[in-house]
Amino acid sequence: MIDLEDLTFVYKGKLGERRCYRVYHKDLLVIVFLSQKEKKLFSVRDLNTYGVAFIAEKDKDRFYKDQVLYLSIVFKRKIILRNLKARVIRVHHDKNVVACEFLELTRKQEYTLDELCLLIQKELLTYKKKEKN
Repeated sequence: MIDLEDLTFVYKGKLGERRCYRVYHKDLLVIVFLSQKEKKLFSVRDLNTYGVAFIAEKDKDRFYKDQVLYLSIVFKRKIILRNLKARVIRVHHDKNVVACEFLELTRKQEYTLDELCLLIQKELLTYKKKEKN
């Protein structure tokens, strides 16, 4: 039997080593809870099982490194994951991008993120295959 906890995959990217494959889909959004009374919807730049990067544009100055946020992931107008705890690891002011890593995910949340990333990969492969033919 293989213990999945012992497996580690590293993907090489143009900016260095990546912890896992990142996906993008035009129908992927994130709801960021900025306070108890304020939440905002942002387009996702990329998503993986470790975190999410979203396009903040005018709101980028509201985010800072090590800030803890709560997020919900939306795919095709449906909330897939609610109240994910995340920490801002980088704010790219020149690109208007905020990168976050997920914190304290439950097994169910991890599984759902895995499934979502695989679903998006499958859709993109199907689209590319149709485009090729």
